[in-house]
Amino acid sequence: PRGGAEPWLATALSEGVAAELGRTPGISVLASASVAGMGDDEASQGRLRGALGATHAVTGSVESEGETVRVQAALVDLASRRTLWAGHLDGEVGARLAARA
Repeated sequence: PRGGAEPWLATALSEGVAAELGRTPGISVLASASVAGMGDDEASQGRLRGALGATHAVTGSVESEGETVRVQAALVDLASRRTLWAGHLDGEVGARLAARA
């Protein structure tokens, strides 16, 4: 993930999404170390597809201002480069973390 939020928040969200997707039958999740440093651009997506055998990628960003956070994510088909799903979530960091505790 990329974005202007605290790095720990982007990492925690990324790991949470990977864990949830990994529980879905038929979906394999690549280790974060395998994709570290790759961006959302076509060249990075081509490397994911060619070298790692990935068929889809979840891309996104986390932006924050004070306690307000916006998380944007998209599911991309790497072969066609089509966005299959995109969405965002806005909220307060403290409220979200308290709800998870």
